[in-house]
Amino acid sequence: MKTYLPFLLLLTILFSSCQSHYGKRFYKKLKKESIENSQIRTLGYYYYQDSTYHKYNYKRKIYNGAFSPEDSIKIVYYNFIVLDNKGTGYVNLTTRWDGLHHSVYDASTLAKGTNSKDSAHAQFLNWAKPNKVFDNKTKKSSFPALYKIKNDSIFIYYFQYVIDGKSTLYELKGTILDNNSFEIANKKRYKTIMFGKEKNYKTSMIFKFEELK
Repeated sequence: MKTYLPFLLLLTILFSSCQSHYGKRFYKKLKKESIENSQIRTLGYYYYQDSTYHKYNYKRKIYNGAFSPEDSIKIVYYNFIVLDNKGTGYVNLTTRWDGLHHSVYDASTLAKGTNSKDSAHAQFLNWAKPNKVFDNKTKKSSFPALYKIKNDSIFIYYFQYVIDGKSTLYELKGTILDNNSFEIANKKRYKTIMFGKEKNYKTSMIFKFEELK
């Protein structure tokens, strides 16, 4: 009987030696390039605002036994991007900051004004400052986001975790609207072993500048 043990061991060694960050080589090449930025502000952060509806107060329907929500609440949330004056920064588009305590999605919560820009931004800052997100000298991550500006176009590169436990390089491509805002029109995921080819996602996200206080 043939044994596949040597082949399996070889595969294990190959996979264990793979980089924990897909796109690492291209990232290092980008990091060596210099940046000249006189088009956008950097002493603060950029935010994108959107909204969704949270359904709650689920009750079982008599006719089919399924649970259906009786009420819903419109929740405004924010994504944040930090760009410093050295071509690096911080990006996390998977975390939504909504300024709410998630255990109290109800009308009384909204009446108190906790679903607000000020509350969401305060939560982000309370996390970002201790984690040195705004510190040019000390980055929490060994692979901070990078950005490049070419004419009126901006390119932002950052790593994001994928389902195989590693992270892959993403590119955000957009247009600078003025020195206080830019619009992201395309998000590209670089090639990985798990997902194969590169993939582009069309989007429209306008980020506005907020001065750091």
